[in-house]
Amino acid sequence: MYNYSRSPGFYAEIEVSIKSMKKEVKEVSSVMNLIRVGRNWYQDIWFSNASPKYAFFTWLVAKNRIATGDRMIKWNQNVDASCVFCKDSRETKDHMFFNCPYSRTVWKELVSGLLLNNFTEKWLEIMTMLAKKDLDKTKGFIVRYVFQNTIHSIWRERNDRRHGEQPSPTEKIVKLIDKIP
Repeated sequence: MYNYSRSPGFYAEIEVSIKSMKKEVKEVSSVMNLIRVGRNWYQDIWFSNASPKYAFFTWLVAKNRIATGDRMIKWNQNVDASCVFCKDSRETKDHMFFNCPYSRTVWKELVSGLLLNNFTEKWLEIMTMLAKKDLDKTKGFIVRYVFQNTIHSIWRERNDRRHGEQPSPTEKIVKLIDKIP
């Protein structure tokens, strides 16, 4: 017969390990619920008084259907897939909106004062926040509209840079979105 001896803390370690795994599984399942194919994004994007141009572009971004560097390199290996803003990372949807220092600065300047403790730079957290029904109606409209305008403006600036235009500083993008003369 086999005779295994266990250290005194062996079962306590297993119990702690199981508890932490349960917590991780719960966190993963909540994220999966957000990104599951059946997730209905349209109410978060196509809201009353939304600008069709911004809403359509936001829809494309939410569905990861924009030609970011990581997607373009699949079509053509010779494409420069690095971020045109920071040059430090591969251009992905998540990097561009709002992991990149450039886009993060624009987003933060526009809404951090409005959102206060609810401010986030993470795509899924932003989409979750926009989907909440407990947002004040006026604040919800402003945040949704600014969000859509911001990602559209960042994408436009990205395209301008890719096609040789002069780079615009974050302050200029913020002023364009905020309509400050």
